[in-house]
Amino acid sequence: MPTVIESRGIPEDPHSAFIQRLLRPPLITYSLLVTITTIYLVMVLVSGGINFSVPLLVAFGAKSNPDIIRGEWWRLETATFVHGGLLHILLDGYALFILGQLLEGIYGHRKFFIIYTISGLLASFSSFRFSNAVSVGASGAIFGLAGAGIVMGIRHRSQLPSWFARQVGIGLIPFAVLNLLLGFSIAGIDNFAHLGGLTGGVIAGLVIPPNAFSPPRTTLSRLLTNISFFLSALIAIFSIGVAAHNLLVTDHGLLNEAPVELGNPNFTVVLPISNRWEPINPFDGGSLYRIAPHTILWVQLLEPASGGNLTQSDLGVLEQALLNSLVKETPGAVNLSVQTSLPGHIGKMSTLRFIGSYEVFNQPYTAVCDGVWVNGNLFVVTFAGPSDQMQSLQPIIQRFDRGIAFSP
Repeated sequence: MPTVIESRGIPEDPHSAFIQRLLRPPLITYSLLVTITTIYLVMVLVSGGINFSVPLLVAFGAKSNPDIIRGEWWRLETATFVHGGLLHILLDGYALFILGQLLEGIYGHRKFFIIYTISGLLASFSSFRFSNAVSVGASGAIFGLAGAGIVMGIRHRSQLPSWFARQVGIGLIPFAVLNLLLGFSIAGIDNFAHLGGLTGGVIAGLVIPPNAFSPPRTTLSRLLTNISFFLSALIAIFSIGVAAHNLLVTDHGLLNEAPVELGNPNFTVVLPISNRWEPINPFDGGSLYRIAPHTILWVQLLEPASGGNLTQSDLGVLEQALLNSLVKETPGAVNLSVQTSLPGHIGKMSTLRFIGSYEVFNQPYTAVCDGVWVNGNLFVVTFAGPSDQMQSLQPIIQRFDRGIAFSP
């Protein structure tokens, strides 16, 4: 049956089907915005502020190289849902809303989410590979959407309405270039994530055809799309679930940012120090806290290491630091023994762990001493206390180690 327009002799708009697809509600975009906003609001409730400390970001699933090396690969996904503050989430949320309106209807809900997930994962992996900084934000995945939009706009330019073709394809290149230049000119922006996300989006755009222009899909192509969408959703749900579980077992008192200067006015260590811990007079420099009965935390910045990786001399300094903490804080300590784990490497950092055992009045005590060589400085964190208490303090020790950030 001819349409009313055709019966009047006016040809039907050849792009009407495209426009109808474009006007469909971008449900995945809205879902992503709701998710990142919800996570941000929870962080506001936990922290009491609108901008967040490094320990809080790590607790909520930031990309943290030491944690990823320890096996927490889910952080490559959760980092794309966490934001550092109000301005950060407003900028990312606005960009996601605009690009989601442009692209989700064209690619379809499933393919749009697949592109977003691939781009976010590659963004986080690029940051992990080339940067030691703690990193959060959806901007890497958003750059991926821009990359897919560039490929789609160039490939299908002749099939797009002229007014829409000006917004995608070549029209998105200035957005990507200007934001990359901004990232190179302003400290604190993770351009490695942006470049990784952009690359992921371009690759996804070359491989994944938009629903608006693809031929009728075969059973195989539908199956592959559904499997990819299911895996993307599973990755997101699993990652956020693990991060939420870790957060529930975290002492929220550890998430207060406490900059401490340790022996070097040009070097600050940002520590997750609980406001419930009691500061006590330090010995041999550093900062000392009583975190439980007969249990201490000792933080020190020791003499600069010799350079390069940890040397035998550095190992001796670390071991002596551990013994000092045991002997000076716990008079009467006897039967001291120290076990040394092999040095590890996190990017440009060298790491080492000592486990000390001793007795005080026939009661077994344990000390855990972590040493990190970074930026020419030797940084040491020691927990020491009754062995039965140290077992219960393991989550605090792990969270403390993961929350350390260096600011030269």
